[in-house]
Amino acid sequence: LTNGSFGGEAVRQHSYTSTLGYRLTPTASLSLTGSRLMTLGTETRQGTDLKSLSLGYTDQLSRLTTASLNIRYSVFNSPTDPYREISATAAVSLRF
Repeated sequence: LTNGSFGGEAVRQHSYTSTLGYRLTPTASLSLTGSRLMTLGTETRQGTDLKSLSLGYTDQLSRLTTASLNIRYSVFNSPTDPYREISATAAVSLRF
């Protein structure tokens, strides 16, 4: 629960996050994360609801190289600007 203010009006939010991880091999793993952020409505503003589901894969390719891939699906419910989003992010990390 988060409290703050927006234009002199109190903002109340509830958020939940849960993550499940699984090691595939000694160097590779999967993770699944679900989250929800709800902003409660007020007398002058309607509430919003953001739900996301992410699937991540990480593998240590060598002693100094790690690769990762993350796919996220989000749904934002709002009376003014609702949207759905799918994103994919890939990264390679080199240490030397």
